[in-house]
Amino acid sequence: MNLSYLMCNFYPKIRVWCGITSIGFNLFIPWAIFFLIAFRVISFPADSLGTIFLTILSYFCFVSLINGPVDFLSGFVLEKKAGRYSYSSKKWMFQWLAGSSVFIILQITGGSLLALVVYKASYGFSIAILLLIVAAVVVQRWHFFLIPSALKKPYPLSHEYLSQLAQELFPLGLKKMMEEERLYFYESEDGVSVNGGSIGWGTQRRYMISSASVVLLTPRELALLIWRDETMISSQEMRKHFFYSVTYCLLGLVAACYLTLRIELPLFWSRWFLSISLLSSWFFLALFILPSYSRKKHLVADSLVINHGVDKKEYTDLLKKLQILNSSEHQTSPLIETVFHPIPTLGSRLQQLDRL
Repeated sequence: MNLSYLMCNFYPKIRVWCGITSIGFNLFIPWAIFFLIAFRVISFPADSLGTIFLTILSYFCFVSLINGPVDFLSGFVLEKKAGRYSYSSKKWMFQWLAGSSVFIILQITGGSLLALVVYKASYGFSIAILLLIVAAVVVQRWHFFLIPSALKKPYPLSHEYLSQLAQELFPLGLKKMMEEERLYFYESEDGVSVNGGSIGWGTQRRYMISSASVVLLTPRELALLIWRDETMISSQEMRKHFFYSVTYCLLGLVAACYLTLRIELPLFWSRWFLSISLLSSWFFLALFILPSYSRKKHLVADSLVINHGVDKKEYTDLLKKLQILNSSEHQTSPLIETVFHPIPTLGSRLQQLDRL
């Protein structure tokens, strides 16, 4: 029994505990530094905007150095499990470094905006809110920054499969989706990941489907999954999700900045680390709220599939097949599912189907 076997077979648990560790760092570090500054144990220079920016840069690089190994381990295990690492290690490493760099840049940008709020409260808060609104509009307009055709390499679908898929989709009321060419098939990087989902909304909305889904699923099975997702994630639902997410972020920013400015702390860095700590705690709460909302939507969609006349055994067999193909966990502890899983476990879904 080698290390690769252990890592692949215990991947779900490894990933969960890596996530818990990373979240713990993101919560503990800013609060710890805040109290160290408040009690005058440590101090940082804040005599100019330049030194403030360099300190913010150093702080987020320091946090990344702590979280980096944990994130790398989680990603490495995922690659091992998906079977991609053996022939594309350089490509994966580049993607991991690029993604980590983008995340650090976003953190530095957000931290600098908070510094502006703390340093120049008179107009800094208005600028921060304005920039967040502009960013939200950009995301809404460009549907997560890129149109679907730019995200993935297209996968040429055979005429026979497409015809059979259309025959299955039309009776389910999804004829318009086919006619408007909203289905977008892309090349799976590993060739085994069965997945798909909507991106964007309005006229540019697309339902993206991996090539592995076409190879490993029958047209009937794929049609059922598309229909289920369409009942769960319509354009209206995506707008609601977007609105809720932006509202949650704005409320957190307003609350954190308000409390930071109301509490009369003498030092700049004590106020800045307080705002970072409050925001970290606010977004930690989202781990309980957003996954719960997502799990509820999936369970509602499952019940709608059965209530619309689909054979329960056929749909149950499909869920079990996806479980095997995607090698996900059959059972997990209620606590881990509540905090980390936006999609219900197979056990939870089958229990609900048995009650219908």
